[in-house]
Amino acid sequence: MRILETQKSIALLAGGLCYTIALFAIVLMPELLTTQSDPKVVGVDGIERDVPPYTAAQQRGRDTYGKQICWHCHSQFVRPVNEEDKRWGPVAQTGEYAFDVPHFFGTRRTGPDLHREGGLRPDDWHAAHFFNPRWTVPASVMPAFPWLFYDEPRSAKVREALAVLDTNGDGIVSTKIGDDGTDPSDAVRELRRLVSSQDRATRLDMRGVRPPSRAGEAAPDPMLYAETEDTADGLVTSYDAGPRPTDECVDLIGYMQRLGTTIGAWRPLAYAPTPNRASPFDDADLRPRRSPAMRAYGFLRQDAAKAKAADDALAVWTASAKAWDAGHPILAQRLVKGGELYTKHCAGCHGAEGRGNGLGAATMLVRPRDFTLGQYRYRSTPVGFLPTDGDIYRTLHRGLPGSSMPAFKELADEQLWLLVDYVKSLYEGDKKFNERGQVAPSSPQRFDPSPDKELARGRAIYLTLQCYNCHGLQGRGDGPGWADTGSDYGGRLRPRDLRPRLRPEDGPEVYGLLGRHLERFFGKEAWKGLSEGAGWKGLAPTDAARQKELMLFLLGEKGRLVSVLGAEAVQKALGDRYKRLFERGLDPLEDIRMACATEKDKPALRFRGGAAPEDLYRTIMTGLDGSPMKSQVNDFWVKSEVKLAGREGDKSLGRFDKRFLWTQKAPTGDATKDAGEKKKLAVVTNDPALREVGVSVQKNDKGEDEEYLLVQPGDDWAVVHYVMWLACIPQQRAGN
Repeated sequence: MRILETQKSIALLAGGLCYTIALFAIVLMPELLTTQSDPKVVGVDGIERDVPPYTAAQQRGRDTYGKQICWHCHSQFVRPVNEEDKRWGPVAQTGEYAFDVPHFFGTRRTGPDLHREGGLRPDDWHAAHFFNPRWTVPASVMPAFPWLFYDEPRSAKVREALAVLDTNGDGIVSTKIGDDGTDPSDAVRELRRLVSSQDRATRLDMRGVRPPSRAGEAAPDPMLYAETEDTADGLVTSYDAGPRPTDECVDLIGYMQRLGTTIGAWRPLAYAPTPNRASPFDDADLRPRRSPAMRAYGFLRQDAAKAKAADDALAVWTASAKAWDAGHPILAQRLVKGGELYTKHCAGCHGAEGRGNGLGAATMLVRPRDFTLGQYRYRSTPVGFLPTDGDIYRTLHRGLPGSSMPAFKELADEQLWLLVDYVKSLYEGDKKFNERGQVAPSSPQRFDPSPDKELARGRAIYLTLQCYNCHGLQGRGDGPGWADTGSDYGGRLRPRDLRPRLRPEDGPEVYGLLGRHLERFFGKEAWKGLSEGAGWKGLAPTDAARQKELMLFLLGEKGRLVSVLGAEAVQKALGDRYKRLFERGLDPLEDIRMACATEKDKPALRFRGGAAPEDLYRTIMTGLDGSPMKSQVNDFWVKSEVKLAGREGDKSLGRFDKRFLWTQKAPTGDATKDAGEKKKLAVVTNDPALREVGVSVQKNDKGEDEEYLLVQPGDDWAVVHYVMWLACIPQQRAGN
């Protein structure tokens, strides 16, 4: 016993006791008090969800994440302190780590926390970031991982072709952008032959447009970096010569896109309004703009006369710009500050001159915008007009989901306005910014009392506006004209696939989630009776055929939930709540179906300009400049000029000496006039539901049936809500 009374023994016993207490408190007690090993989480909607195990590819990606020591600088744990949820996303739950062996909690945050990274950025952004982090985040201290990439054998030939045939320095060889017809050398002719070749083994156009989904099939997952030799976009660009991610890198990106997504769609489809602003440059004379004549690249540079003409044009512009800067020192200083911000945050992708040819463009499926062309997809002005300053600010602030353009909302308000001013200075055309008289109008959001009639009316407008020609009858991006659509560079451009990316194999997981949503909606006892009905059991995805049927049901193509469960049974289950919930034709079960349909999808990635109703309204009204999607504002609105009092050119009127009045189109009651305003549907549907909402049938000169529709107030929102229905984006209505 005396041995136990020695200092060494006491220290040893004390250490053992402390170790035992620590083991119990830190390891055993949390295991007993939590359900860490139970793969379940509570989603952002309050519904319990199953956490599926990692797929084989995701597990391989996780192994790569561990081998590359990413966990040393990046944590994967959002704690409920210091408002971490506002910075990184919802607080971590124990069930999310059920399949994490070993854990990658991490302790250092040299880099951002990655627990909620999944779905934040597209795959090609991650590819660029892995290859060289400075391309996407200039201030990053993260090391590059070039060994996760390889060079395709033809990449060297692509680089050679670009060096010779890219005659304006934008990183693209195109039939629309190139030389001026000068007789080329034999070497140039040979490279052009390779550029236009369609032979899979030799062609240089190797990457680009993804194939569309087909009716009844799951669409390609937009979060996966998947391309085949049949996906070329018709252009040879630096993207074709860019580094290719290895299988190891593809798996790593897949793992990144899985992180934090098991709690459901926690990122709201936020609407960012367009701010108004009076530009400080509006009251000054226009600063000299650069011009295409200042550039001679590729084989044109070998022509001494053309090279000298380009250099002379550059010298003239430089001198005139310096003179303007000297006369406007305050505005010139704004451009200097904006240029510094641009170099820090934007040049890596958009290039030093804003031509969309930065180093990062070589890894990006969606090519960065060429600011010199003045083509901005998301504006409040129709196609053909430049945006307002607020439009550019909005894009900078919220980014463009589904592309590699991140949000810069962490920048101060004044910094964003400085960037707006600098980006505008890169434009090389002769149009004006901030033509507010051209801003497309909008009406307050309007709902038809009957959702079914509203969707039928929206479908009729969808066919009237020829949307079907590119987006397809079911919105799957497989319309008959899609292969012929061209981008502003002259290449093929995929129409947007509006439908959710549902896979039949996800059926059991989504079916269980749908049941838990309905249990919460009806209550446990009421749902217990409904779930025993033949309708609900008939949806169970017990085999491959039933999985496909469930997928089509979730897309809204196989009836409605209230019909499946039985209208009488639903009314009995809800009791007094039925009238209040379903009054005025509202159907809250539709929102539940649509929310589950998008469970495995990222709707925001399908609408780069925003997926909120106001965003879709603006896109439909103004069109997408640089794409075949035209402005539809004149189909719903009539514009008339209003003369202002005062002398012509009166400075008191400011720059905008014209004002316009927009009025919505509406039937006049005059049968002759209204007949002339009717619009023909793109296809003959013979759908009785469309006949009930005003679609009429007429015979053409050949005796064939044609369907027509007269536009009326509310149709603008009907087509927006129809697109949202196609995309399965739940739309909350008053009283719902």
